[in-house]
Amino acid sequence: MNSADWYISILLIFLLLSCSISSDTIAPNKPIRDGVVLVSSRKIFALGFFSPGNSTKRYVGVWYNNIPNQTVVWVAIRNKPVNDTSGLLALHGN
Repeated sequence: MNSADWYISILLIFLLLSCSISSDTIAPNKPIRDGVVLVSSRKIFALGFFSPGNSTKRYVGVWYNNIPNQTVVWVAIRNKPVNDTSGLLALHGN
């Protein structure tokens, strides 16, 4: 293995590690887009956008992580769902 191959291998390892590390916090400068799921540090709960049953509506919620049937335990603003996958959850100073 020449030095260029070695550097590429190391770079790929770091990229794979950085992709597999998830965060369990939300911050004002780090919004969550639909498709991104935050998992609690103990891997019990998840927060993100979801569609219940056969619905196409998208909601922000918290559910139990890693169980066969998604069990939602909290839903934000359930009377105003997002109609597509353009949802964004962000914290603001106010």
